[in-house]
Amino acid sequence: MTTPEYSGVTGYAYHLNAAKFAMLLAKNATERFNVEHVHATVNDVSFGIDGSIRSLLTDKGELIFDFYIDCSGFESILLAKRFDVPFIDKSQQLFVNTALVTQVPTQDFEKIPPFTIATAHKAGWIWDIALTQRRGTGFVYSNDHMSNAEAEAEDKFDQYLGGKLAELTPRKIPMKVGYRQQFWVKNCVALGLAQGFLEPIEATSILLTDFSARFLAERFPSDKDDIDYLAKRFNETVSQAWERVVEFAKLHYCLSDRSDSAFWRDNRSDKTIPEGLKQRLKMWRNFIPIAEGFPSKFEVFNRENYLYVLYGMKYFTRPTYSNAEVDKRVFQHLAKMKLLKSKMISELPDHRELLDKIRLYGLQSI
Repeated sequence: MTTPEYSGVTGYAYHLNAAKFAMLLAKNATERFNVEHVHATVNDVSFGIDGSIRSLLTDKGELIFDFYIDCSGFESILLAKRFDVPFIDKSQQLFVNTALVTQVPTQDFEKIPPFTIATAHKAGWIWDIALTQRRGTGFVYSNDHMSNAEAEAEDKFDQYLGGKLAELTPRKIPMKVGYRQQFWVKNCVALGLAQGFLEPIEATSILLTDFSARFLAERFPSDKDDIDYLAKRFNETVSQAWERVVEFAKLHYCLSDRSDSAFWRDNRSDKTIPEGLKQRLKMWRNFIPIAEGFPSKFEVFNRENYLYVLYGMKYFTRPTYSNAEVDKRVFQHLAKMKLLKSKMISELPDHRELLDKIRLYGLQSI
């Protein structure tokens, strides 16, 4: 391979085996950063006189620390169950709340799409992500628009999987749509699913986790006296990020022209669209989105992300101006992009072929 690692010919993202990646991160933490990794079940929590967490009571005994990060997933054991932080429900804006997930084994000769395949159905959508030996698939839906019995009747999902659903034993995952009113209380911060969850579209949970973890790392308290003001800033910032992500996720649904089911019609109802998004869509009818329209550094999704969805869903905005010279440059740019696309299609390798070669020969080190 002649291309150095992390230096692709064009922009790219990763499809990962999440379980293996978690093991890699744990190995990296323990071997390179001397992190002590203790496997234990948290049964309860003890509190200090100031209301902060003193210790975790586990099946391995009492564990005492100065600071705690709640990564306990949907359970949110510390933040929700011990600090009783209220939940902000977003199910009236984002309807998808249940998923049937399964893994489909693949053969070595099968092609691997270098992208996620998303297929809409009458009450949600289906994801399909291929790795070298399996495809991760998920049938996500709103149980207010499709009964669990109908979804589990192996109708749409089974049809999508070519009649193989029965032999794949899918898992059902209920999803509570929304986020916690606070993410940092006393000496405890929640990250990941312990903060909340919206839905799988656009990997919003991963992005919010990365955003929150980085913000915490850059503003980690060095003294107890730092906690109160850092917690206030963290809660304000991350709440703002969650609200903007709600808007971006909703954008995918409310622009759809599909009207064959209540799910899609309800998604276009004005009362289900966040106020901030309604104002932006109103403005974008007459003005092209600009970078200054996303002034916050805490926007997880920026102008380009919105443009992909807006124009992909045929929500064409009216240019503020147009003349022959501008039109000429636009058409020249489009012709250049078309040529580049043809060149890449003819020269870039098949995705499985590329991955097989990387596995055999590796990449040039930076």
